[in-house]
Amino acid sequence: MGEKKTGLVLEGGGMRGIYTAGVLDVFMENGITFDGVIGVSAGAIHGCSFVSGQKGRSIRYYMKYCRNWQFMSFRSLLLTGNIAGEKFCYHTLPEKLDPYDYEAFKKSPTKFYVGCSNVETGKAEYLPITDMKEQIDRMRASASLPLVSKIVKTAGLKLLDGGCTDSIPVKAFAKMGYTKDVVVLTRHKGYRKEIEGTGLTKLVYRKYPEFVKAVYKRPDVYNHTLDEIENAVTKKTYASFEPMLDYCVVKIPRLPFDKFITAKRTLTTQMKATGEVMSIGTNFEGALMKAIRSLEQHVDSLIFGDYDKLTDDELLKELEKIDDLRIYVIAEAIRRGFDYDTIFNITKIDRWFLDKIAVLVEMEKKLAEADTLDKELLQEAKRLEFPDKVIGSLTGKTEREIKELRNEYNIHAAYKMVDTCAAEFDAATPYYYSCYDGENEVKETSEKKKVMVLGSGPIRIGQGIEFDFCSVHSVWALSKEGYETIIVNNNPETVSTDFDVADKLYFEPLTAEDVEKALQVKIRIVKSDGQDFVHAILDPSSEPEPEPKEEGLPGEEYGYEGYELDEIWEDEDEYIEDDETESER
Repeated sequence: MGEKKTGLVLEGGGMRGIYTAGVLDVFMENGITFDGVIGVSAGAIHGCSFVSGQKGRSIRYYMKYCRNWQFMSFRSLLLTGNIAGEKFCYHTLPEKLDPYDYEAFKKSPTKFYVGCSNVETGKAEYLPITDMKEQIDRMRASASLPLVSKIVKTAGLKLLDGGCTDSIPVKAFAKMGYTKDVVVLTRHKGYRKEIEGTGLTKLVYRKYPEFVKAVYKRPDVYNHTLDEIENAVTKKTYASFEPMLDYCVVKIPRLPFDKFITAKRTLTTQMKATGEVMSIGTNFEGALMKAIRSLEQHVDSLIFGDYDKLTDDELLKELEKIDDLRIYVIAEAIRRGFDYDTIFNITKIDRWFLDKIAVLVEMEKKLAEADTLDKELLQEAKRLEFPDKVIGSLTGKTEREIKELRNEYNIHAAYKMVDTCAAEFDAATPYYYSCYDGENEVKETSEKKKVMVLGSGPIRIGQGIEFDFCSVHSVWALSKEGYETIIVNNNPETVSTDFDVADKLYFEPLTAEDVEKALQVKIRIVKSDGQDFVHAILDPSSEPEPEPKEEGLPGEEYGYEGYELDEIWEDEDEYIEDDETESER
């Protein structure tokens, strides 16, 4: 199974890089490691000490030698052509004055890259360093400031400071397969790079017009990268690729092979979907799990089919099939330990998605192998949107036992708001999605009695516009009667047509567990003798059921054998007398 790769991205910044050095020392103190490090300019200078495990080295030699003219000075520039002395900084200092641990660097499992600027092409180069002593010129190139440094010729390239073309190389690391990164910036929050005087650059590097263009575009590239890293909701936190505090949306087409059982399942350019489902979560894995059960095809997770009975060769042949079941085949392949490259070469599905499927498979394994289902494990499983039923089947427990355990651990869903106004002003028509890793944002809108309208889910054969027509007209009628209305549905069209119709819209799968989360009320059956029995429609309690009055009355398909439908109430304080007329009811 392919491993997730974590990366550390280090911005440059000259003397501001000493801040980065402090951050890296804290990482080392706490045993925090990464699969790869990429540094630009000063970020590269300090990043190499992190890879070699030399805590305190960067700050130590900076403080000791920063006033030495050979370290960095205009005197050095006049005498050598480099503001930072090549011999002193890259040989004398690391080899004699404050020895660099070259062997520790070689043995480190952490891969190390430096960002440089190619003066001939005007593009960024990301060079690996495996032997710091032999490849020191790559490090020097990354930190060679234009105008005050000579062009460095190494690796068959003409190079200068990497900050000229890509100061924060998060995209570069993403292309290398690093799925989660920590980014260390050296500018204050809210900083935006502005256009600087480039007349001298144009003159000095007139032989390299592409490099001059890159320097001109540097502010735009830098600011655009910041826009991609900064969380758009909080404006306080940064996230590289996946929303952390924001939401993630997953859509899956609804393919009607449950109706056309003899139809060929192969997917081509031919239109075969009748609709689609949409899910919203705080992470991709959880949103994917929601989307799968929203399809209403009696599948609640990636555990589906008899693929576990196939041989490896048979499974490889199944991977070649392009159909609606492919995701379940991929999940089984990952369970078998097939590496990402093997699966990618067959399916051409991006490794990022394969890694996300692997996260869900790993959780399956953790649940199945757990001796005890502790709070931490259960919380993480719910964060990834594993339904109670699936958790129960993997741990040898019942769905009810998992629910009771959640109640014991106080693990409950919260509802987050999808801000339809992008935080520019208060949204009058927001809608909500559930998660297990956030605070509840649903506000009480009124003291009116409430009615929940369940949508019809994804569009199916024989069902067109009427799927929303019924929901909308139900809500309108109930609103006229003075009720607060709540819609629960998972079809994307619901957002388009119903977001401003109901008082609240919960964008959720229409499964028993998901609806119960939104319901938040108990259904009460009132006996004639006044004794109350709490009996949730979707999850019958363990309390003894009352004796039925008669057999075969309406509602028996819902588990309420023997009870008149008008004896089931959502409000425990009120009931309808038997002598009320139909119109009064």
